Amino acid sequence: MRLLAPVIVLFAPPLALARVCGAPCLEAARVDYVECRQDATAMFALGRQLCRDRAPACVEACAAREQDCTTATGIGAALEACLDQQPAAIADCGNRFAAGSKKREQCIDNARIDGFQCRKRVRTQTAPELRRCRADFDVCADGCGPGEPPRGSRLCELEARRARSAALTECNRTANADKSACANKDAACAEGCREARTACNAPARSALASAIAACDAERASS
Repeated sequence: MRLLAPVIVLFAPPLALARVCGAPCLEAARVDYVECRQDATAMFALGRQLCRDRAPACVEACAAREQDCTTATGIGAALEACLDQQPAAIADCGNRFAAGSKKREQCIDNARIDGFQCRKRVRTQTAPELRRCRADFDVCADGCGPGEPPRGSRLCELEARRARSAALTECNRTANADKSACANKDAACAEGCREARTACNAPARSALASAIAACDAERASS
Protein backbone atom coordinates (compact mmCIF):
# COMPACT_ATOMS: atom_id res chain seq x y z
CA MET A 1 0.00 0.00 0.00
CA ARG A 2 1.34 3.41 -0.92
CA LEU A 3 1.94 5.75 2.02
CA LEU A 4 1.25 9.45 1.74
CA ALA A 5 3.74 11.82 3.31
CA PRO A 6 2.13 13.97 5.96
CA VAL A 7 1.73 17.52 4.70
CA ILE A 8 1.60 19.08 8.14
CA VAL A 9 5.38 19.27 8.28
CA LEU A 10 5.53 21.14 4.97
CA PHE A 11 3.14 23.99 5.63
CA ALA A 12 2.91 26.37 8.55
CA PRO A 13 -0.57 27.22 9.77
CA PRO A 14 -2.06 30.27 7.99
CA LEU A 15 -2.16 32.22 11.23
CA ALA A 16 1.53 31.64 11.83
CA LEU A 17 2.39 32.71 8.28
CA ALA A 18 0.38 35.90 8.64
CA ARG A 19 2.07 36.65 11.93
CA VAL A 20 5.56 36.08 10.53
CA CYS A 21 5.11 37.87 7.21
CA GLY A 22 2.69 40.70 7.79
CA ALA A 23 1.93 41.39 11.44
CA PRO A 24 2.17 45.14 12.20
CA CYS A 25 4.05 44.32 15.40
CA LEU A 26 6.82 42.51 13.52
CA GLU A 27 6.88 45.12 10.77
CA ALA A 28 7.33 47.85 13.37
CA ALA A 29 10.14 45.84 14.96
CA ARG A 30 11.83 45.49 11.56
CA VAL A 31 11.73 49.19 10.78
CA ASP A 32 13.08 50.02 14.26
CA TYR A 33 15.96 47.63 13.61
CA VAL A 34 16.73 49.17 10.22
CA GLU A 35 16.75 52.67 11.68
CA CYS A 36 18.92 51.60 14.60
CA ARG A 37 21.54 50.26 12.19
CA GLN A 38 21.31 53.42 10.06
CA ASP A 39 22.01 55.58 13.11
CA ALA A 40 24.97 53.41 14.14
CA THR A 41 26.45 53.64 10.64
CA ALA A 42 25.97 57.41 10.51
CA MET A 43 27.71 57.89 13.86
CA PHE A 44 30.59 55.68 12.70
CA ALA A 45 31.00 57.73 9.51
CA LEU A 46 31.08 60.93 11.55
CA GLY A 47 33.61 59.49 13.97
CA ARG A 48 35.91 58.36 11.16
CA GLN A 49 35.88 61.81 9.61
CA LEU A 50 37.49 63.24 12.72
CA CYS A 51 40.14 60.50 12.90
CA ARG A 52 42.37 61.93 10.19
CA ASP A 53 46.11 62.37 10.56
CA ARG A 54 45.74 66.11 10.13
CA ALA A 55 46.03 69.24 12.26
CA PRO A 56 43.10 68.95 14.71
CA ALA A 57 42.13 72.64 14.62
CA CYS A 58 41.99 72.60 10.84
CA VAL A 59 39.95 69.41 10.72
CA GLU A 60 37.55 70.79 13.32
CA ALA A 61 37.09 73.91 11.22
CA CYS A 62 36.27 71.71 8.24
CA ALA A 63 33.83 69.76 10.40
CA ALA A 64 32.13 73.01 11.45
CA ARG A 65 31.72 73.96 7.80
CA GLU A 66 30.23 70.55 7.09
CA GLN A 67 27.79 70.98 9.98
CA ASP A 68 26.70 74.32 8.55
CA CYS A 69 26.20 72.61 5.20
CA THR A 70 24.22 69.78 6.85
CA THR A 71 22.05 72.24 8.78
CA ALA A 72 21.26 74.08 5.56
CA THR A 73 19.74 70.90 4.08
CA GLY A 74 17.00 71.09 6.73
CA ILE A 75 17.43 67.45 7.72
CA GLY A 76 17.59 68.21 11.45
CA ALA A 77 14.34 70.15 11.60
CA ALA A 78 12.58 67.68 9.32
CA LEU A 79 13.64 64.66 11.40
CA GLU A 80 12.60 66.47 14.58
CA ALA A 81 9.17 67.10 13.07
CA CYS A 82 8.84 63.38 12.31
CA LEU A 83 9.84 62.53 15.88
CA ASP A 84 7.29 64.99 17.26
CA GLN A 85 4.48 63.52 15.15
CA GLN A 86 4.99 59.93 16.27
CA PRO A 87 4.24 60.34 20.01
CA ALA A 88 1.15 62.37 19.12
CA ALA A 89 -0.08 59.62 16.78
CA ILE A 90 0.56 56.95 19.43
CA ALA A 91 -1.30 58.99 22.05
CA ASP A 92 -4.21 59.32 19.64
CA CYS A 93 -4.34 55.52 19.35
CA GLY A 94 -4.58 55.30 23.12
CA ASN A 95 -7.48 57.73 23.13
CA ARG A 96 -9.38 55.99 20.33
CA PHE A 97 -9.04 52.35 21.32
CA ALA A 98 -9.30 50.37 24.55
CA ALA A 99 -6.10 49.32 26.31
CA GLY A 100 -5.02 45.80 25.36
CA SER A 101 -7.24 45.66 22.28
CA LYS A 102 -5.94 44.40 18.94
CA LYS A 103 -7.05 47.62 17.25
CA ARG A 104 -5.04 49.70 19.70
CA GLU A 105 -1.97 47.49 19.23
CA GLN A 106 -2.21 47.70 15.44
CA CYS A 107 -2.82 51.45 15.52
CA ILE A 108 0.31 52.00 17.62
CA ASP A 109 2.43 49.74 15.44
CA ASN A 110 1.19 51.56 12.34
CA ALA A 111 2.06 54.89 13.96
CA ARG A 112 5.60 53.66 14.56
CA ILE A 113 5.85 52.50 10.95
CA ASP A 114 4.56 55.87 9.71
CA GLY A 115 7.17 57.61 11.85
CA PHE A 116 9.94 55.50 10.34
CA GLN A 117 8.69 56.15 6.82
CA CYS A 118 8.61 59.89 7.54
CA ARG A 119 12.24 59.80 8.68
CA LYS A 120 13.18 57.63 5.70
CA ARG A 121 11.66 60.16 3.28
CA VAL A 122 13.64 62.95 4.91
CA ARG A 123 16.90 61.02 4.63
CA THR A 124 16.20 60.10 1.01
CA GLN A 125 15.35 63.67 0.02
CA THR A 126 18.43 65.18 1.68
CA ALA A 127 20.88 62.41 0.70
CA PRO A 128 22.31 64.18 -2.41
CA GLU A 129 23.04 67.38 -0.49
CA LEU A 130 24.50 65.46 2.44
CA ARG A 131 26.84 63.60 0.08
CA ARG A 132 27.99 66.95 -1.29
CA CYS A 133 28.59 68.20 2.27
CA ARG A 134 30.72 65.14 3.05
CA ALA A 135 32.66 65.48 -0.22
CA ASP A 136 33.40 69.14 0.59
CA PHE A 137 34.63 68.06 4.03
CA ASP A 138 36.99 65.52 2.47
CA VAL A 139 38.50 68.16 0.19
CA CYS A 140 38.82 70.61 3.09
CA ALA A 141 40.38 68.10 5.52
CA ASP A 142 42.78 66.71 2.92
CA GLY A 143 44.15 70.23 2.57
CA CYS A 144 45.01 70.48 6.26
CA GLY A 145 48.60 70.15 7.43
CA PRO A 146 49.97 67.09 9.26
CA GLY A 147 48.79 66.48 12.78
CA GLU A 148 49.12 63.56 15.16
CA PRO A 149 51.30 60.54 14.34
CA PRO A 150 49.55 57.93 12.17
CA ARG A 151 49.11 55.59 15.14
CA GLY A 152 46.94 58.20 16.84
CA SER A 153 44.74 58.22 13.76
CA ARG A 154 44.52 54.43 13.71
CA LEU A 155 43.62 54.23 17.40
CA CYS A 156 40.90 56.81 16.89
CA GLU A 157 39.41 54.80 14.04
CA LEU A 158 39.64 51.59 16.09
CA GLU A 159 37.61 53.24 18.86
CA ALA A 160 35.04 54.36 16.29
CA ARG A 161 34.76 50.79 15.01
CA ARG A 162 34.34 49.45 18.54
CA ALA A 163 31.61 52.00 19.22
CA ARG A 164 29.81 50.96 16.04
CA SER A 165 30.11 47.29 16.97
CA ALA A 166 28.63 47.99 20.41
CA ALA A 167 25.79 49.99 18.86
CA LEU A 168 24.99 47.22 16.36
CA THR A 169 25.03 44.65 19.16
CA GLU A 170 22.47 46.73 21.00
CA CYS A 171 20.38 46.97 17.81
CA ASN A 172 20.39 43.18 17.55
CA ARG A 173 19.52 42.74 21.22
CA THR A 174 16.59 45.14 20.97
CA ALA A 175 15.36 43.53 17.75
CA ASN A 176 15.42 40.07 19.32
CA ALA A 177 13.48 41.34 22.32
CA ASP A 178 10.92 42.97 20.01
CA LYS A 179 10.45 39.80 17.94
CA SER A 180 10.04 37.72 21.08
CA ALA A 181 7.47 40.16 22.41
CA CYS A 182 5.58 40.10 19.11
CA ALA A 183 5.52 36.31 18.83
CA ASN A 184 5.31 34.89 22.31
CA LYS A 185 4.29 37.50 24.84
CA ASP A 186 1.03 39.06 25.95
CA ALA A 187 0.22 41.90 23.53
CA ALA A 188 -0.68 44.41 26.24
CA CYS A 189 2.51 43.64 28.15
CA ALA A 190 4.66 43.96 25.03
CA GLU A 191 2.95 47.22 24.16
CA GLY A 192 3.67 48.55 27.65
CA CYS A 193 7.33 47.64 27.31
CA ARG A 194 7.62 49.43 23.97
CA GLU A 195 5.92 52.52 25.36
CA ALA A 196 8.26 52.49 28.35
CA ARG A 197 11.27 52.31 26.04
CA THR A 198 9.94 55.17 23.93
CA ALA A 199 9.41 57.26 27.07
CA CYS A 200 12.90 56.39 28.28
CA ASN A 201 14.46 57.47 24.98
CA ALA A 202 12.46 60.70 24.75
CA PRO A 203 14.57 62.86 27.16
CA ALA A 204 17.80 61.89 25.39
CA ARG A 205 16.31 62.64 21.97
CA SER A 206 14.97 65.96 23.23
CA ALA A 207 18.29 66.91 24.84
CA LEU A 208 20.16 66.08 21.63
CA ALA A 209 17.75 68.11 19.52
CA SER A 210 18.07 71.08 21.93
CA ALA A 211 21.86 70.85 21.93
CA ILE A 212 21.99 70.79 18.13
CA ALA A 213 19.62 73.76 17.93
CA ALA A 214 21.75 75.71 20.44
CA CYS A 215 24.93 74.95 18.51
CA ASP A 216 23.30 75.99 15.25
CA ALA A 217 22.09 79.25 16.79
CA GLU A 218 25.51 80.01 18.27
CA ARG A 219 27.23 79.26 14.97
CA ALA A 220 24.77 81.43 13.07
CA SER A 221 25.33 84.41 15.40
CA SER A 222 29.14 84.19 15.34
